[in-house]
Amino acid sequence: MGKRQAKKSELEDGFETLLKYNGIGGYVRNYRRVIPKRRYELDFAWLPLKVGVEIQGGVWLSRSGHTRAGQVADYRKLNLATVYGWRVLQFSTDMLRRDPQGCIEQLKQLLNGGNGTDNVKEV
Repeated sequence: MGKRQAKKSELEDGFETLLKYNGIGGYVRNYRRVIPKRRYELDFAWLPLKVGVEIQGGVWLSRSGHTRAGQVADYRKLNLATVYGWRVLQFSTDMLRRDPQGCIEQLKQLLNGGNGTDNVKEV
């Protein structure tokens, strides 16, 4: 496992801890069947709701961060996910470090359909 993958996995582990701390369950980690016949994976997916979260750790890593081509590929993947009915939040390392509760609140809003009710499945 390379440095970038190890760093991303570490960030995903931290996000999963944050989910558990906030009582958010019902997700699949590293879900691979987002788009038929494509190799695309969501870091976290709530399948019945077609909600996903991508942790973008590589954005801030020097030299090993996103290349322009890699970023374009990510845009394509997220656009295709949207075409297939997925709603995907993206959180950077900086967002998770500076405002982890804000990230969780955005996710809760999306999981609750944006209506402010509390339908989030408990762990």
